[in-house]
Amino acid sequence: MSLMFCNGPDEALVALVVKQFQEQISGFLGRTAIQKLCYFSRELRVPFSYRFSIYHYGPYSDDLASALDYMVADHVLVDTSPDRQRYSNFRLGPNASELLTRYRDAVKEWEETIVAVATAFGDLRPETLELMATVHFAHQRLKASGRTPTKENVVDEFRGEKGDKFNIEEIQRAYRALKEARVLE
Repeated sequence: MSLMFCNGPDEALVALVVKQFQEQISGFLGRTAIQKLCYFSRELRVPFSYRFSIYHYGPYSDDLASALDYMVADHVLVDTSPDRQRYSNFRLGPNASELLTRYRDAVKEWEETIVAVATAFGDLRPETLELMATVHFAHQRLKASGRTPTKENVVDEFRGEKGDKFNIEEIQRAYRALKEARVLE
């Protein structure tokens, strides 16, 4: 048994996210992108146990960040970035198949959803992923608090978190795109 730290279906689902990204998209997969792809997957009912809070670059999970480090330590993921101090580029490592095989039944039913998330969001720049995920997070927070998540309320909630980092047109465009994609209900 070569896996010491990756002991659950959460890590297998993260490995599946990375696998599907590799198969669908040719770009870089950094920490911010993995956070957002897992966030959107969770919002589409993929059973991640990670809790997301709003953070500097949008929805973020400390537990997911730790899991990524454990997955690298177990060689489930490898960071192929030529400049690891500035950014990451995660790919499946030599022990990924062991983890995916071990949890094959637990992750199989979520493969289609994760493919859809990787296809829809995987080629977006980290800043765009931050924008889209934060708009979604603001919408969901309004809904959970019992307030109506209108476009105006979502923009206000977003601006309360992000200030002027994105202009109103960018926020509204992201809101419309998420509505059209039926990610906001």
